[in-house]
Amino acid sequence: MTDSSPLLLPDRAHPADLAQIIPTLQALPVASDVWFDAGAITQMTFPVVHLVLSAQASREAGAKVCIADADEIFFDAFSTLGLFSHMMKLEFT
Repeated sequence: MTDSSPLLLPDRAHPADLAQIIPTLQALPVASDVWFDAGAITQMTFPVVHLVLSAQASREAGAKVCIADADEIFFDAFSTLGLFSHMMKLEFT
């Protein structure tokens, strides 16, 4: 778990929204868990999927990427993009 609040995923991913999340994500130690809050998502776009998978790829072994409040929109996006197996490596609360 991070020392701060979960990173809020935007309702729709506009470049400006992600530009606010990326520096925070990059500043986290690679050994730490990353928490995302998916509760505000109304349209899951590829940039958000890419952000989550990038966070997962940048973690050291043993560190987790956790998603809070994911719903059908979140799960469907990964399935539609053929990334369901990658999604299954995430943790959900």
